[in-house]
This record gives sequence, structure tokens and C-alpha cells, in this order.
Amino acid sequence: NNVFMTSLFWRYDYLDSAISRVAKELNVPLIPLMDLGDSRENMAFDQYGETIYSTHPGDLGMQRIADRIINVLKEYNF
Repeated sequence: NNVFMTSLFWRYDYLDSAISRVAKELNVPLIPLMDLGDSRENMAFDQYGETIYSTHPGDLGMQRIADRIINVLKEYNF
């Protein structure tokens, strides 16, 4: 079964714990991303300035998300 899960980009304790619990129950890899949302450099401030879109992943954040997913795909031979 080629299933894996990721956390959210932003920390949200209620959802983080629920996602973690479900990943354990399903025995699937969980790729943590929530620490990426702790750093402004991973966000899109350079692209959108101070708008509602700014706190979403920017190019660097998206690359880091992709890198984490790719590493797990390689590790589990997906």
C-alpha cells in the first residue's frame, strides 16, 4: 500500500495530534512539515508582501516540502 501522510505547513496542535494519531493507526509514514511554517523564510512574503497569501509556502517553502516528501518516497521505495 503506497500511502503516506503529511502534517500541515503551520502548527495547529489539535490537527497535528489527530493527523499523527491516524498515521499511527493506519501504520503509514508521517512526514512532518509543521516546523517549516515557523520560519518566515519558508513563506511567500517576498512574492505577496503583507497580504493574506504571505504566510503560505513560498518557493523555498515549497522546495523544502517537496524535498521531505521525495526523501520519504525514496526511503520507502514508493
